[in-house]
Amino acid sequence: MVAPRARAAEREETLTDRFLAAFPLLAIFFWLCVVYAWEAWRHGSPWLFGDELELTQLSRAIAQSGHAARRGEPHSFDSLYTYFIAPALRINGVRHASDAV
Repeated sequence: MVAPRARAAEREETLTDRFLAAFPLLAIFFWLCVVYAWEAWRHGSPWLFGDELELTQLSRAIAQSGHAARRGEPHSFDSLYTYFIAPALRINGVRHASDAV
């Protein structure tokens, strides 16, 4: 059986008390988000994934020769995306080309 004083103490806990109890965790979460946003803002080029590497390689071949190729071997048509980003990849510098894309 729960003592009457314990029940009274449970009822007296307000929403503000619960927020103040969670504040340290919320503060840590907030500052981690700030650091993550700062790192993302300072990152010069986007993170690349396998499909992006393949499509970029095809687009660079299109930008250089006008024909899709993967590692020098001709490649069949897959997507208009490779043709749309090819002109931007003619820009010197990976960061500026990525920004243009």
